[in-house]
Amino acid sequence: AFANIMPTYTEASISIDLMRHRSDSPSGIMDFLFISLFVYYQQEKYQWFNLGMAPLANVGASKRSFLQERMAYYIFEFGTHFYSFQGLKNYKEKYAAKWLAKYTVYPKNASLVFTMAQILILVNRDREKSEE
Repeated sequence: AFANIMPTYTEASISIDLMRHRSDSPSGIMDFLFISLFVYYQQEKYQWFNLGMAPLANVGASKRSFLQERMAYYIFEFGTHFYSFQGLKNYKEKYAAKWLAKYTVYPKNASLVFTMAQILILVNRDREKSEE
């Protein structure tokens, strides 16, 4: 298992970027890794540990959502075959005390399905490399 630390260029916070573990890793390995990182950076006097994003969380959940947003919601809810967006959010939620909204911006006339496919390819490319 591993996690990349991404500098925030502040003295108060540190951020995690990419995190992966092998499918045959011992149960709880990511919890051990996270807690070790929390303790280490607390000793280094950091005040905040940014867990990164939970892509597609809360997209399309509103009754006023556009069709494309609702499609992204279904990818979040049922797309675990491609990438477990919901699993990632649930995992990070164990440790997150505060969530900040972030947005994916794409041209109005672009296909959200195509944009989501590009995001899946990007996310899975790193995952496939880490499993080799």
